[in-house]
Amino acid sequence: MRPAPLTLSAAIAVAAAVGFWAGRHSAPSSMKAGGAAGHPPPAQRESATRPTALVSTSTGGTKAARDTGAPPAISEPADLLDGAVQRSFEELNRRVAEMSPGEIATLLVELREGGGHPQQALIESILTFQLMGRDPEAMLDLKVAYPDLPVLGSTYRTWAQTDPVAALAHVRDLENETWYQQGLQAIFSGLGAAEPERAFTALLGMPEARPRHYQSVFVSWATRSPADAAAAVDRVPEPFRHAALASIADNWPEVDPEAAGAWIEGLDDVQASIARPVFEARMAQLENR
Repeated sequence: MRPAPLTLSAAIAVAAAVGFWAGRHSAPSSMKAGGAAGHPPPAQRESATRPTALVSTSTGGTKAARDTGAPPAISEPADLLDGAVQRSFEELNRRVAEMSPGEIATLLVELREGGGHPQQALIESILTFQLMGRDPEAMLDLKVAYPDLPVLGSTYRTWAQTDPVAALAHVRDLENETWYQQGLQAIFSGLGAAEPERAFTALLGMPEARPRHYQSVFVSWATRSPADAAAAVDRVPEPFRHAALASIADNWPEVDPEAAGAWIEGLDDVQASIARPVFEARMAQLENR
């Protein structure tokens, strides 16, 4: 089970960062213990309800606002599974791009159930890549049916960059603890890469935050805007400050080694004892290139 609901102050902090989280929607029953009973297959639900909270302006507004209509469906998607015909990556990718998410999900199920297709790995990789970007919830439903599909982290990471509110709400309702931890890490990796400051603000209001989540965010932040990342260190809760300092010290030298060195010199003794060895190791690597 997940931690207790967010306190009011934490909820306000998270709401300011990623919209609406504390009153999250329920994840599909297939993502909970007990399997997919009562939950329609993804191919039968072309447009599940999505939260309408505002997402990043860098992605063009809400997901609903960005959608301009489903791509035209081709007449016979299943003919891609004709093993007698070898198709190029370009043709397969083009044909799958023309399908609806429901058709992609159905084709993926047929591919999995049939087995032995000479282009199975290639077709599966194209189907999963397309589906996770266009209907991540459907992709995660199929992960339940086929646990060996290597899509959990990549789906949440992609989802976090387009609709972090929905991704966070979905992952917090997972009852599989391993999947929850992997999904949460992927979300902050994805959101941190797209909007590290926003991801950091969300972490501050998250009771279950761990050092690795701060590390994911600060690695990206230190690469994109190291001075801003350094300015935020004092806001990081004490248990996680080590991860933030080390991430900045390891990544800032790639961007501006002189500025990174000046930052190290300005740290207090405790923070410098954490950051300086990492900074010096990185500088040695850069000099030996």
